[in-house]
This record gives sequence, structure tokens and C-alpha cells, in this order.
Amino acid sequence: MIHFFTNRSIVTQLGILIVLLLALWVYGISSMLNQLTEKQLETQAKTIVENAKTHWAWGADYSGIWIKSGTNYAGSYIDRIDAGNGVVFYYKNPARVLKEISDKGIARQNNDSFRMVSLNPSNPENLATGFEADAIKKLSEQLITQKTVGAIYTQDADTFRYVEPVVHTAACLTCHGEPAKAPEGMRRTYGSSNGYYYKEGDVAGAISVTIKFDKWAILSSVINTPLTVLIVFPIIAILAFVYGLSKKISNVATKIGSYQRGQSIGIDAKSIPENTNNEIFILVRAASKLVGIVNGTFSQLSAATRKDTKIDRGNKGE
Repeated sequence: MIHFFTNRSIVTQLGILIVLLLALWVYGISSMLNQLTEKQLETQAKTIVENAKTHWAWGADYSGIWIKSGTNYAGSYIDRIDAGNGVVFYYKNPARVLKEISDKGIARQNNDSFRMVSLNPSNPENLATGFEADAIKKLSEQLITQKTVGAIYTQDADTFRYVEPVVHTAACLTCHGEPAKAPEGMRRTYGSSNGYYYKEGDVAGAISVTIKFDKWAILSSVINTPLTVLIVFPIIAILAFVYGLSKKISNVATKIGSYQRGQSIGIDAKSIPENTNNEIFILVRAASKLVGIVNGTFSQLSAATRKDTKIDRGNKGE
């Protein structure tokens, strides 16, 4: 196999080498772009999670919110106060507020959306399934073994899914601790079976983010034309130079190899400067001198042979 490669012409060898280098370069660039896309999506998902946490914290600062509506209000709520004259105030806890914000984003069919999910949710609409459920289980195990939790994400051709855990604090246990201690409106709305018996520090569930993306749209926003030219053009220029140089060397070697006595090798060495540092020019000039020496030697041998033949003939004639 080695001889098969080394016995090829320089151009062929360099051609194979260039193809291999290009393949490695394409693979490296592809890997880099995939990592860049993933990092961009992860950053976007983290931003969505932080926004969700901000809304959650805002609602938690006021222990939820009360909204004013009429007696025919069809939305979900935890409790209500009838103020009379057709005015009713409806209470939504922080989880309910965040649920409605996430539902609004999903309904608008945005490319990115989030939702609160859990393996033991009070609201059955928040039940984690598939990737979300597997991620929460892994995060719960991670919390037990490492005392810390991170995030888990997955990506396919056009969808990025990111799950970041939500850990119960002492304030969360007001609704999610012992059912008997939960607000009456909480038990009336969601019952007393699910979403309870948590302890402070437990993984309550997660904020699950889904991002629909176009890989090339993301990359085009990160890699602009000048940067592409800066990366690609020097590589193409180097490869073209190396190929052209190898072609010249191959041509010189072919001409020298095809030399026959008395024939020109087709190389003009007279135009080459004496002080050149170009290795190809030096090789051409040396080859031309060698051919001249060989031709001169053959001429001398031929002359000597003709002289000896004449002497032999003269001696025979005597």
C-alpha cells in the first residue's frame, strides 16, 4: 500500500493529500458549526428559562396575583372573591400565572416556547412525558449523588429541547407540602392527591424549553461574509499554490526523465538568474548542465571511436 502511494507522481500524491486535508477540514468545520449552533441554542434556551424564572419570582413576591373580571370569567383560578355589582376578583398562584404565560406563547406558535412540567403535578396538564420525564428523573438522581443540578438538552435536525430543574423552596411548600396545610382553593381546584408531599430542596419539576430552528439561519447570523472569506480564501490560496508548485516539479521531473541523447529536454536554463534561490530553477539549471555534460561526453566518445576506427583501418591497409 505504501509503495502504491509513493510510486505515484508528486501531483497525484499531493492531490490525494489535499483531498484528505480538505475532508478533514470540512469535518472540522462541520463539527465547529454544529457546536456553534448548539451553543447558540443553549444560550437562547437559558434566556427563556431566566425570563420564566423572573415572571415566577414576580408572582411569588406577591404570593400570586388577583385579577378583576366579571361573574362569567371562564379562565382557571385558585380562589375568588365576589365584590358585588358583577365584579369578581380571581386569585392565581405563581404556578398558575406562569402556566398561562407559557400557554400564550405556545398558542401563538412561536419558534420557541416553554412550559412547566413535573412527574407529580397538581395540574395534570403539566405532566412531564417522554424526554422531559427522563430528564427530570436524571436531574433528581443527580441532586442526590452530587448535591447539585444542571440542565439536560437534546437536539435533532430542527428542534432543540432544553430542561432545567426547578427546586422547591420553603415558600413552595405552602401549596406543595402536606395537603391538609395547602390553601383550600388549591385543594378545591386540583384535589388532594397530586402535587404534594414535597420537601424543601426536592426537584419539583422543570422548565422545559422547545426551540424550532433553522441551522443555517442561525449560522448566517453569527458567521458573516467577511469572516467566511477570511477563513476560506487563505485555505484555497494555499492549496492552489501547493498544487501549482507540485505540478511544476512534476513537469520538470518528466522532462528530465524522458531525456534521450542528442535531444533537448525542453527546459530553457539560460533565462534563469545565477543568484536564484528558487529550488525548481536550481534543479532545472543543474539538469541542463548535466545534460550538457552528458552530451559533451558522448561527443568526445564518438570522436575517439571514429579516430580509433580510422587507425585500425590504416594499419590493416599497410
